[in-house]
Amino acid sequence: MLLLQRNRSYKAVLPKTEGKYFENVANINVKSENEDPFEKFKVKREINGVNCVCLRDSGSSIDVCARSRIKENDLLGEYVRLKNPLDDVCHCLPLAKIKIKTRRGEFYTKAPIKPDGRRDDPYLLCNLTAELIDSSEQGIQLINV
Repeated sequence: MLLLQRNRSYKAVLPKTEGKYFENVANINVKSENEDPFEKFKVKREINGVNCVCLRDSGSSIDVCARSRIKENDLLGEYVRLKNPLDDVCHCLPLAKIKIKTRRGEFYTKAPIKPDGRRDDPYLLCNLTAELIDSSEQGIQLINV
């Protein structure tokens, strides 16, 4: 996939396997060079007692946290294998207990720990965690069956 810039508008294009033309996949309109196209998917939360930015990853089935956000005693001794859709490598990452504090309470979950994560890396929220948080803030209780 290629990102082409045209008049401060980015276009994602995917090369066709046959022929010599490109198919338009999606347009990402950016009004200024400083605008963050992911801003609408970000939310501030308290993760393990530290305020940070969480990024909703709608393609993920599990949360992911940077190593710098957890303490050694948060590690659970469990591991999970994750595969990035962009490569064939399967990563074995340790799981840690994560406390997410919201306006309506606290949630505890497990998340794999990205070993080379920086302090400013966003916490990646998967679909289930994001739905649980959203529903609690709306006063609806979801039960994970």
